Amino acid sequence: MKHLLAPKRQKLLLFFMIFIFGIYIMLLCYKYNRQPGLFIDESAYANEINSIIRYGCDTHGYYHPVYFQGPYGGQSILGSWFIIPWLKILGFSLATWRFPFLLINLLLILSLTVLIVVLTKKLVAGLLMELSLITAPWIYLSARWVLDCNIAPLVFMFGLMGVAISLTILKSKLCLILSLLVIALTAYGYVAFWLYLPIFLICLFVYLWHQQIISLREILFVSLLIGLLVLPLVIFAYEVNIKKVLTAQKFLWLTLPPLPGNRVGSLINFHKGNLFLTMINNCLLGWKQYLLGSDNLPWNSIQPYGIIFPPFFIIAAVGAWGKIKNPKLALWRNLINMAILSFVPLMFIVTPNYNHWNVLNWLLIVLVGIGLIIIEENLNNQRFRLLLMGLPVIVFTFFINNYYGGITQQNNYFNYGIKNDYLSVRLQDIKPLVTMAQKNPQHDFYISNLGNIFTFCKTINPVSPHQDAQLSDQGKGEVPRFRYGNLVDYQHLSKIKLYDYLVIPYSSLRWHSKSQSYQTKITHTQQFKLKKCWDFLAVKYTIVQRIK
Repeated sequence: MKHLLAPKRQKLLLFFMIFIFGIYIMLLCYKYNRQPGLFIDESAYANEINSIIRYGCDTHGYYHPVYFQGPYGGQSILGSWFIIPWLKILGFSLATWRFPFLLINLLLILSLTVLIVVLTKKLVAGLLMELSLITAPWIYLSARWVLDCNIAPLVFMFGLMGVAISLTILKSKLCLILSLLVIALTAYGYVAFWLYLPIFLICLFVYLWHQQIISLREILFVSLLIGLLVLPLVIFAYEVNIKKVLTAQKFLWLTLPPLPGNRVGSLINFHKGNLFLTMINNCLLGWKQYLLGSDNLPWNSIQPYGIIFPPFFIIAAVGAWGKIKNPKLALWRNLINMAILSFVPLMFIVTPNYNHWNVLNWLLIVLVGIGLIIIEENLNNQRFRLLLMGLPVIVFTFFINNYYGGITQQNNYFNYGIKNDYLSVRLQDIKPLVTMAQKNPQHDFYISNLGNIFTFCKTINPVSPHQDAQLSDQGKGEVPRFRYGNLVDYQHLSKIKLYDYLVIPYSSLRWHSKSQSYQTKITHTQQFKLKKCWDFLAVKYTIVQRIK
């Protein structure tokens, strides 16, 4: 690397790369423990991992599960392998909970940047790749909170880099095999990878065999290793999808939980209407979401910035098909293209959003970086080169301004939440409710959407599976229907007793001057005393106590 750093220009480029990466780290870490709020799936995942750390089993009481049954349809275990050791050392808080995910994203950005520098022997190429990564809206959004399915693309990219390093730098079959096993581990990270990995690995094996890099015997050997690695998941998939078991099974020391709330919602309906048209429309809808810059899920995107700013797909196209003189970079580009093409069959059957199609996201962002490198190599004008580098930064500046609400501090999902939306809660907002309920165990607290709220309460106040079974009217680990401890769903509001509490938006209260008390739109004649008023679910909420 010494010859890279000798010229002053190279030293300046290296300093600039380190400087902007440091700025990005500070920006990525800014308020990451408060913004965004805790998403419901993130909360459920935290409860599973907290249960394992505290009690040795998940929230359903299963030891060594290959998949978390969870309350809402199941979650993958791969992310827990990275988070559990960290939380065992530092304990649980929103900052320590989210930090491992954030760190893995930063390490991947750094690794991809270094890989490009090594492959091209050009710092400017590394700078362009770095800019494409740190200015990608998806990376910034997804790195700041934990969603179990989003760990799979990260591990996949590390494995894919290992394959590239094995083929271009180390020329090592052992490194290649280890990289393929890392890729296979992503099956433990997201259900969609169960369908994706066989397609990708077959394509990769054909490519490696055609290039005479590995023999058929070696392919069979690696396939056997991969089969053994994912065998527990194969058996699990058979048990829950074919046999549809309703009780936990054992495989060696592992638990194969039942999955009554299966993730079939991630796939199209194969039994409704014209299947061919359904598949075509599904694919078109997905690309519409990518090209218009939003999947209409507020926690995934800020329109119109999308995964990458939509006009940058032109640069990604240059990265995918532009002429590359460097054979090592061309091989890396071939692996990226192969990974994208392997997902094409799934575009027709996996319902689109930025999470369900997340295997594409990092790959497309890397293609933007390669496209920038190709364009820069063909530009002779220094001003155009500077403009090429500045363009992603300018777009990212507007994106960040929107993310934090801008100068006028406009409320959005990330900085304030959505009004009366129970899918995301700021922990500091729900703590007053949990604290008050704990101080008044003899009285019930009636609240809307108990099936969502209870999981946030468990995150703040973890309980063992045995305690959970006593608190919930549906058993341990399950979504309560009407009652969780002294939290009661609105559906039973007709049973509210004297001195019980009601959690309700302030706008639903009416002051009754004659009785000097509050009445509500949903309880009519009953009278209440205001006990607490605070910001909750992006509106002003109250806790009132029935006094008559």
